[in-house]
Amino acid sequence: MMAQPQFSEDIRQFEEYQRFLGAKYTDMLNALATADERARVEVRELLASKDATIQDLQSQLEKAKSSRETYEKFYHDSQTECDAVKKELDNERLVSQGLRSEIREKEERNQSIISDKDRLNDILSKAVDEKRGNWKSWQSIRRSWRKKMRKLLL
Repeated sequence: MMAQPQFSEDIRQFEEYQRFLGAKYTDMLNALATADERARVEVRELLASKDATIQDLQSQLEKAKSSRETYEKFYHDSQTECDAVKKELDNERLVSQGLRSEIREKEERNQSIISDKDRLNDILSKAVDEKRGNWKSWQSIRRSWRKKMRKLLL
C-alpha cells in the first residue's frame, strides 16, 4: 500500500528526523563513551598528580621527623653533657674550696711555725749573748787564773 501523497512528505520528514535523531543518539553515545574515558584519564592523571604530591609530602614529613629526632637527640645529648659539666664544675668547686681551706690552714700553720721560730731565735740569741757573756767572763777568769798560776809557779 502506498502512502498517501500528503503523508508521504510527513513520512519522509519523519524518517529524516529519525535518522538525524539516531545519528545524534549514536554521536551522544560515542561522546559519552569517550567522555567516560576522558574523565577516567583525567581522574587517573589527577590521582597520579595527587599521589606524587602525597608521596612528596610524606617524604618531607619523614625528613622533618628525622630532623626532629636528630635535633631532639642533639638536645638531649647536649643536656646530658651540660649536666655532666655542671656536676664536674660543682666537684671542682668543692675541690677548690677544700684546697683553699687547706692552703689557709697551712698558711696559719706556717705563720705559727715562723712565729715559733722567731721566738726560738730570740731565745737562742739571748742564750748565745748570755753564753758569750759567760764565755767572756770565763775567758777573763781563765786569763786571771793563768796569771795567778804563772805567778805562783814562778
